[in-house]
Amino acid sequence: MSDRQNLLPQNATGFERALSESLDRLPELQPGFDELRGFKTAPVQESILPWLVVEYGLGGITQYLPDLASVIEYGLRWQRVKGTPQGVAESLTWVGYAFSTFYEAPLRRTRWHLYELELDRFRDSEDDLATIEAVVRLSDPVRSEFFRAWNGYNVREHDWDYSVWDDGIWDDASGVFLHTGGVKWSFGHTFDAGFHELTEAELTALGAWVEPVEGGSISWGPFPWNTPGLQWVSDAAASRAQIIATALLAKTC
Repeated sequence: MSDRQNLLPQNATGFERALSESLDRLPELQPGFDELRGFKTAPVQESILPWLVVEYGLGGITQYLPDLASVIEYGLRWQRVKGTPQGVAESLTWVGYAFSTFYEAPLRRTRWHLYELELDRFRDSEDDLATIEAVVRLSDPVRSEFFRAWNGYNVREHDWDYSVWDDGIWDDASGVFLHTGGVKWSFGHTFDAGFHELTEAELTALGAWVEPVEGGSISWGPFPWNTPGLQWVSDAAASRAQIIATALLAKTC
């Protein structure tokens, strides 16, 4: 019996069935079909990786992953959730970051489509910011725009909606733009400074050193005698401390 088949109805003539079967190429092509099944995935052959990257449309992310095998592995997973917060999370893993908060602007806002991220840590390098912006914007939903990111310092705009100050937003959220049209970045470190007594060298460098005086009143010196609370005759140690503190308060960090 021939392996060739026809797909004709029962009322087909013998000639019609014979013609249809003679045109059936499945017996010759079936082995090739079986070989191709799973050819691209189990296991992936290195020689075809560049072609798979093109086929899957993953060329734009190759610069963020170490090799083409990783591009296929992580890229396909990312494509399934692209345009969602999970897609943003996936793309951040490529560059070693994550987010802990995904903040979307309230729908009542004029710019309701903006969203912001609280990153998992302070950026390692300022150069990382451009990379974070690029990979996150690859995952942007069509209706949304990555607008701002922060870690450690997040001063929100003062929103008085739904009150007597309706439709009024005071000032803006903290952060700076590194380039026009880019993301606003707001970072801050907290430090446990403990106690540190400034040395003579440090105070001299700051222009706030005053020679200590044992008892009596402090003598004339190159410091502002209009220091608040300073008197012509006063305790030398207290006056010295007051002069130094006033000089330091006038400095900027």
